[in-house]
Amino acid sequence: ATDALEAAVAGLKLKADALFVGMLQDLADEASSLEEADYVASWWAAMEDALDGANEILADPENYSNEDVFAAMSDLLTSLQELYQHLVADKSILRSAIAQAETVLVNKDKYVSGAVTRLTEKLDAAKVVDEKSDASQTEVDTAYQALLDAILDMQEKGDKLALQTLTKLADIYLEGNYTPTSWASFKTARDGAKAILENVDAMQFQIDAVYSGLETGLKGLVRKADPSALKASIAAAQKILDNIEDYVPSTVLGLAAEQASAILVRDNGDATQAQVNAATSGLNTRILAARLKPELSQLLSLYQKTRALSLKEFTEQSAGTLVAAQVKAKAILDADGDGYGQKDVDAAYAGLLKAFAGLKTDGKAAGGAEKKVADTGTDKKSASGKAAVRTSGGTSDGKDVKVDTGRKTDGARSGGATAVASAGTATGPAGSTEAATAGGERAGSGSAATLSAGGAASAGDATSALNGKASADTGRSAAGEKG
Repeated sequence: ATDALEAAVAGLKLKADALFVGMLQDLADEASSLEEADYVASWWAAMEDALDGANEILADPENYSNEDVFAAMSDLLTSLQELYQHLVADKSILRSAIAQAETVLVNKDKYVSGAVTRLTEKLDAAKVVDEKSDASQTEVDTAYQALLDAILDMQEKGDKLALQTLTKLADIYLEGNYTPTSWASFKTARDGAKAILENVDAMQFQIDAVYSGLETGLKGLVRKADPSALKASIAAAQKILDNIEDYVPSTVLGLAAEQASAILVRDNGDATQAQVNAATSGLNTRILAARLKPELSQLLSLYQKTRALSLKEFTEQSAGTLVAAQVKAKAILDADGDGYGQKDVDAAYAGLLKAFAGLKTDGKAAGGAEKKVADTGTDKKSASGKAAVRTSGGTSDGKDVKVDTGRKTDGARSGGATAVASAGTATGPAGSTEAATAGGERAGSGSAATLSAGGAASAGDATSALNGKASADTGRSAAGEKG
């Protein structure tokens, strides 16, 4: 009896607190307000089991403790939370997408094969979700989005007719007619177009892209330039450079560099006609600027002879005129003609000859001056071209002349003139002036002969020599002499 009493005392429980019972009632009321049709059946059944347990306590709370109430509240609350996450999914939008996909696939042959395969896979997956009774809204929404993306990705096969026409046209072009760089770009575009034509699933945007590329490649083809004129100019420049010593240095500056640039253009397989033309024009400009050195032997001879005179014997005015003419002649001779044209040399010669003819002495005829010049012998060194002046009583001052008169005959110099002519310039003076007399002596050398002839020459004789020189100069101008 004692044991039984002790067990009964130990089994005594306090009645549930009314507050906690009220909380359980509120939770049970919330569960009772829900509609079964809105939830997935399996989760609704779990919630109903928990609700039954709660209602049992609520029917006789006097016989349940706080612990019983807490346990019932926990079970019901958990089941409600799970139930709220398993509402019956709205499949209407999914079913609409399924119908649309089935319509598209009726004409699947007009679409690219890869897109058809993807759509078929997503359609099958969507039907599985639609048939699943307990599918969640998340599952439905995921299946719908995947199916919609597949529908939107359906691409019709492109129209290749225009691309086929352009590709056939491109096949007509021959590689040998175009620059390597432009042909390489064109060939890449043409190969890409042919690859798309062979792709049965090629979409329109792909066809359009390669069509545009091939069109650009065709327009970008650059015909190889005709370098014949440039080659001729390079050859003409080379003839000048081979005889560079015959030309006034200042007129051939930059010719070698211009020719080198022209050669680079000639050897550039990608050079355009415009580049070739520009190189030809630039080189021809240099060629046309080249000028042969003027012939100085006559001027040197006359200068040396007038320097042999003793100017003290002549009037101050006539001697001053001669000195002024000598200064002009010496400037040309010291420069070896650089910077001077043949006209400058001829003018200096004429001025010096005129000054000599105009020499006057106090009470004496000018013929005395001519006699002194005539008595003065000259020796020309054939190698160096410098003049050694011998005097017979007069003073000599020819040592300050630094001129190389060992020049080539016109026949030897004609190569340079020919080179200039072949580049399009007017024929130069070579062969036109010196041909007047034998041995390469220039026309007008009779004036020098008058100065060196024996006997007493008169001022009138010297003037006749000047007139003879002027006649020779007129012949030079008629031959097309360029300054």
